[in-house]
Amino acid sequence: PGELVVLGAFSGVGKTMFALHAAAQAAKRGHHPLVYTLEMSIPECEDRIDAMYSGVSYNRLTRGNLSIDEGRALHDAQEELRGLVHVERPDEGERTVASLCARARQVGADYLFVDQLSFMEPGQRVLSLKEHHGVIIKALKTEISRPGMEIPCLLVAQANRDSLKEGLTLSSFSNATEIEATVDAALGLHRNKDMRNNRCMQLDILKSRRSD
Repeated sequence: PGELVVLGAFSGVGKTMFALHAAAQAAKRGHHPLVYTLEMSIPECEDRIDAMYSGVSYNRLTRGNLSIDEGRALHDAQEELRGLVHVERPDEGERTVASLCARARQVGADYLFVDQLSFMEPGQRVLSLKEHHGVIIKALKTEISRPGMEIPCLLVAQANRDSLKEGLTLSSFSNATEIEATVDAALGLHRNKDMRNNRCMQLDILKSRRSD
């Protein structure tokens, strides 16, 4: 609780799926996650969480090809998740750190997932994209670590195009200075053509305050 983790990758690698899988696992462990989807639709996020929580194939779910047993497993998972996981898509003007965290406490969430940094709002006038991201990162870390109201947060962020060739480093994050200085852990997802063909990806721990 109170720790901010940023997850970075280039577009299409799997940042959102990774974050939703983490939310499903948090729910399995008795947490009450709140997922903010600032880009994807709510039904699409909910379908992915339902599939990962129940263990059924997301691809077959979207095509309507589930077996009877899979349908039962999906239904049971949806019943368990009802009221346990919140998925919301705030309107523009309500995407500030203060608004998102206030809503998390209102619904009793104890785990926060935000997809993604680029669509959050600083809540004040900024002069550059670097300042935009810096204001949000610092405010988010402050808000989730208030004494007596601590909540862990996984924030999805976009990596630059160079990460496609070289893999991720802390400098791969857009406006990385504040991310490197503020977050408790930074994770990078990387996937080349061979990894994609073998249905796998690489997760690098780029920074961690509590480990090597």
